[in-house]
Amino acid sequence: MSTAQILVVEDESIVAEYLSVSLQKMGYSVAAVVSSGEDAVRVAEAKRPDLILMDIVLRGDINGIEAAGRIHSACNIPVIYLTAYADEKMIGEAKLTEPFGYITKPFEYRELNSSIEMALYKHNVEKQLRESRAWLSAILGSINDAVVATDMNGHVLFTNSVADKMSGMEKEKAEGRGFEEVFTLLNENTGDKMKFPSDALFKETPVTGQAAYVLIQGSGTKITVDIRASRLKDADNAVKGVVMVMRDITECKKMEQELKEKVEHLRQYYEISIGRELEMKELKEEIQKLRAALYS
Repeated sequence: MSTAQILVVEDESIVAEYLSVSLQKMGYSVAAVVSSGEDAVRVAEAKRPDLILMDIVLRGDINGIEAAGRIHSACNIPVIYLTAYADEKMIGEAKLTEPFGYITKPFEYRELNSSIEMALYKHNVEKQLRESRAWLSAILGSINDAVVATDMNGHVLFTNSVADKMSGMEKEKAEGRGFEEVFTLLNENTGDKMKFPSDALFKETPVTGQAAYVLIQGSGTKITVDIRASRLKDADNAVKGVVMVMRDITECKKMEQELKEKVEHLRQYYEISIGRELEMKELKEEIQKLRAALYS
């Protein structure tokens, strides 16, 4: 049996009483019964009920739709509208407040119960999704690599803070733009500009290996990045886009070049040392020959 608290906003006393009794029979707790939009906002902010049954037409300065809008902005509490009217204009205005359902008067006990259960379930699922997204966003924001997700046409859907820093473009401006508008990447070996989306990313064959590119940042600074890409698929296994991880390997490349130079220097020194050793050996042999000739 549910223990959810429900706020009833209804200015018809008979309907309000019916709702209050019905909710208690269903096992719910009635947080309060109010008759105006102003009281609905006040009580919702104070008591934070799990759900609100809101009559659209209310006496007072604000109607149910406006009250629901204020509550949605401040508290994110699910609302089910109660209405004896269902004209398109009113429904259109009500949709803007993202309600969890509509019940048209007169309504039945079973309809009321099922609507409430569905609204509470849907709200709980959405809450879990928001929490999962928040966790994912926090995780992606905390890693040191740039993460970029795009759709099939190469439009940017998501960037983390590292990617924003690399591109020099704010997240709000980057999302929705073409990948090439946000990131200027040149092939490290050929200098050719990276074309996106690449057909290879959307083929059934796996994306293999990695590529190093020179990224020109918003400030004009050039850095070398390592790019790894994976396809994004939906529940039906259809490719919907690409997620790319870009790592700044400028320092690694610098250290690699320095190491190569040291190895080359050691090689040259070794060759010189070997050459000198051979010269010393030849000189020693000449001295021995001279000694042999001198004392023969």
